[in-house]
Order: sequence, then structure tokens, then C-alpha cells
Amino acid sequence: MYWTNPGDELSEKYHRIKSFYQDKEIIIYGAGMMGGRIDDAIKALTSMNVREFWDRNPQKREYKGKQVRHLEEIAFTQYDVDHVLLVIGLPDEIGQEVRDNLVARFGIKQCYCKLYTEFVMHDFPIIALYEYDKVFLDSISMIITEHCTLKCEKCAIMLPFFKETSQYPKEKLMQEADALFDKVDFIGNYTVTGGEPLLNRALPELLAYIGENYRDKIGSYKIITNGTIEPSAELIEIMQKYHVAAEISDYTNGVPQLKEKIESAVETYRKNNIQTYFLSAARWVDFGFEDVQNNYTIEQARAFFDYCHTRCRGYVDGKIRYCINAFFAERTLYGTEDINNMLDVVNMENTEKSRRKLVEFDLGYNEKGFLLMCQHCNGTVEINQHFIEVGKQCQNR
Repeated sequence: MYWTNPGDELSEKYHRIKSFYQDKEIIIYGAGMMGGRIDDAIKALTSMNVREFWDRNPQKREYKGKQVRHLEEIAFTQYDVDHVLLVIGLPDEIGQEVRDNLVARFGIKQCYCKLYTEFVMHDFPIIALYEYDKVFLDSISMIITEHCTLKCEKCAIMLPFFKETSQYPKEKLMQEADALFDKVDFIGNYTVTGGEPLLNRALPELLAYIGENYRDKIGSYKIITNGTIEPSAELIEIMQKYHVAAEISDYTNGVPQLKEKIESAVETYRKNNIQTYFLSAARWVDFGFEDVQNNYTIEQARAFFDYCHTRCRGYVDGKIRYCINAFFAERTLYGTEDINNMLDVVNMENTEKSRRKLVEFDLGYNEKGFLLMCQHCNGTVEINQHFIEVGKQCQNR
């Protein structure tokens, strides 16, 4: 989106949605990781009331200290419909169908049932900012190394194409974490990743530092790893202490010789009661950075950027990169850096206007209204139809 009034871009939107949220009780559909993030953020930043959770699983009866109700036992007539807001704590591709079913079943207005992104990437950050003077970001990935154990042909951040890779030092990473949490009041999903994060020997100490100082400012706290390195006893202990989850990408179709090693790592996390997500994907998407030439006009580039609305925020060198994939692609292919794709947190003043600009940037505002790499991109995973094999390894790099 094109910045027209940096630092006060969202005030009109706030006034439009303020009355809608006034006196609303919130019910979260989905008593899991995403629903929990919503509850954590609301509780940490606002005085809004989450009444309860709904879930399809009849075995779940309590979550986050609140009642979980199974859909089959709910009679919506017991609720004051005009003062209840349902928020779907599921990915939007699933949430769309859930919302349609809830609207049809209970006869409520569709606007009273918000998808995850509608709530956490639009309405809630604006309410938190203007009503409570709090900065909420949905998701940030802190990059701690450019080293990796694999050379995926279509790596999302193009690591095999790097002429040199960097291992970020512990002290620098800690200072950058301090700068970020000095400006931000809550991050729904804070991820430490790479490259392969377990290649940075400072990982346990860094996780402990962030956990000790800022865990109350984080909803989901996790590492993203390819599972090719067995976690150490020290790492496991720290992940247990600070409730750090492990998200493991399944690349075994592309590198079947690593199947046993990856399954062993998954088992190690799970047997030590680390919340573990083993993500099996049938296909990846090709961003197309190396060869796409879109030749968009300014208006077309802005329309594409707004439609794409990538969620992939990265944190590197004390700067939030709106699209971390575009940042690494541009740096690798052209040796340049798009100033519209970054916000310097370390050198940012902690003023009301700066904090508002931070939220605006996270919601997709910049001075051009698009990024330079939009001219060389097929779009983020939600809109990209250029599917490729998962984990296919480079042969000549």
C-alpha cells in the first residue's frame, strides 16, 4: 500500500472499526497454536474479553485457562449475538470453510466471524495501537545464520547462490533482540531460523536470553529447522524451560537418504515433550526471482503487492524486512537493497509516530507502494501457482 501519511495512516481505519469492537465478547474457534496466539495477544495488550474457545475435538475441555466447547453442544441462542465476535484461529484456507459453516449454522452475520488474517493482520494491530498504545506484530523470523546443511535448488532465500554466507554473532543477535522488543509490545509468532539454525552454536544461549527477558512478549516461540542435526541436551533443556517449539520441514522426498536422521531428530524433540510440528508439503512454489520479468506499471506493481500481501517478515541486521524472500533474492542477484523493504529498528526513535510507522510498515505500507522485486516474482505461497518439487538439491553448487 502506498504511504500517504506516514505515522497516521491508520487513524481513519481505527475510527471505522472502533465501534464495531466496542463491548464485544470474543469467542475463538480453534483451541490450538493459532487460537492460542490470539488469546495471548488479547490478554497481553488489551482489556478485551475472550469468553471461551470452540473446537471440533470433543476431548478438549480447557485451554489457556478457558472453557473449550464442542460444536455439537452449542446452542447459539444463549449468546447475545450482537455482542459476540467469533475469531477463527486456523489458517485462512481452512478458516474460510469454517466461517461459512458457522454463519450458516448459527445464522450470524458474516462480519461477526473474522478470519485469522482479518483479525491479526488488520483489525487487532490497529485497535492495540490506537486504543491501548501497544505495538503488535503477527509474525517475525529472526535469521541467525546463512549456513545450511542442504542446498535446495529453489531455496526460498536462495542460499545456494550466495558467494559468501554469514554466521551472525551472539552478542549482535542479542542486541538486535533488545532493540526489537524495546519497540514492540507483543509478537504473535516469533521464530528463530536460518539457514539451519542449529549450525549457529549460540542458538541455545540466544533462545535462553530471549526467553528470559521477553517470553511474556511472545505468543508462539519456536525454531524452524530441517531436522538434519540432532538437538543437543543443552538445546532441549532450554527449549523445555522457555516453551520453545520445533517446526521441522520434511524434505525427505528431495533427500531420501536423510529420512532416518530427520525422523530421529523429530523423535528426540517429541520424547522430550517439545511441541513439535513435522511439516510435510507435497510441493513448493517457485518465486521466479532469477528469470521472471513482469514489466508492471506503477499501478500494476502496487496492485500486485497489495494482492500478494506476504506474511514473511524477517529480522536481519536490526532491520525488519517486509518480504524476507525478496531481500535475499535482491541481495544475491543484484547486490542491492530496496529501502522500501526494510525498517531499521535499531536506529528507530521510540516515539508515538515511529511506533505507528512500524505497525503501518508491517501491515504493508511503504513509500512506493510496492517492492522492486515484485517485478521478478510470482508471488507468495498463497497466490503462487508455480509448483515445484520439495527439497530438490542443487547438482552443481
